[in-house]
Amino acid sequence: MSNLTLSNNLIFDLVLKEYNIRANSIELVKAKATAKDRMVYKINTDSQSYCLKKVYYDEETLLFIYSSIIWLNLHNISCPTLLTTTSGGRYFKYNNMLFILTPWINGVKCNYDILNHLEISLENLANMHISGKNFSPIEGSKLLTGFDNSSFSYAKHFSDLKKYIDICSNKDDIFSKKIIDYKDYILNTGYISVIYSQLIDTNFLPKTLCHKDYVNKNIIIDNNMNPWVIDFDKCRIDYRITDLCYFFRRFLRRENTKWNFFLFSYLLNIYEKISPLNFNEHIYLFSYLSFPQKHWRLCRDFYNTSELSYEDYNTLLNKYNNQSENHMNFIFSYKFYIYNRFKNERKNRFEMHKEIKQ
Repeated sequence: MSNLTLSNNLIFDLVLKEYNIRANSIELVKAKATAKDRMVYKINTDSQSYCLKKVYYDEETLLFIYSSIIWLNLHNISCPTLLTTTSGGRYFKYNNMLFILTPWINGVKCNYDILNHLEISLENLANMHISGKNFSPIEGSKLLTGFDNSSFSYAKHFSDLKKYIDICSNKDDIFSKKIIDYKDYILNTGYISVIYSQLIDTNFLPKTLCHKDYVNKNIIIDNNMNPWVIDFDKCRIDYRITDLCYFFRRFLRRENTKWNFFLFSYLLNIYEKISPLNFNEHIYLFSYLSFPQKHWRLCRDFYNTSELSYEDYNTLLNKYNNQSENHMNFIFSYKFYIYNRFKNERKNRFEMHKEIKQ
């Protein structure tokens, strides 16, 4: 049976029976036919609604995720808990497919254009990171960790960018010409990211339980303005700064935000009032946000996969190029903010004002 052809009868007769739930209706909310097939259903009953999810990972990974959710709830971080089956199981297994069931959280997705939503989300993230410092998964779990070498990753991506620009210089199509028009911006921001990633001392990056996809789609604000965190598929123990990296990159590159440094610094301060960041964490965040990630990904796809039409590639490139000035202004503003805040710390390693020339 194809993972994407699960019938309502199968869900009614097998899955929901295991949870002793009598559903009135089933709505397919999300389905992805990839190497990591997944499906999300909304199950409606007379009294309440549930979220049924077919997950793509193994049982040991699921136990780690289950542990994370239980731990955070015990520390007053609101997450939908995994409901047990009639036999007391934490999930239901059928034909090598794993299903989990949670209550459906009523509320609205965090709105990046509502300041209060952003403030609530960042306060919650700070508290979540504090709560997760001593996290330990239950026995039988796969221990999921991150701690990727960001300096190596940026150096590899920067090398890719230089290769793509070399290819563009020998081509005469519109896309390649537009890349060449913005090659100074692409190479400068890539270089900045690589150089400052080399300043990071990972011994000073605090570790905790991280969500790893803490963006607006996974933050639900309920009717009482309380934040709920959903979708822990990517959670792991990692440097806490990585959650802020994902949150701010998604937020800053929007058309309505346009790399607004003043809004960024205000929101980052919301987090830091609860859990201050150190020098190395700011450098990590600075390096991450400096890299021209959208240009790198677009060039990679254009020259390797061509998943989009030629017109779509050019439309996206125009969009990213139009943000280049705002992005550069953000980089310089954040650079001077860090320099001024940490000017008495590690002066011999942090001469940012000399290495970045405006």
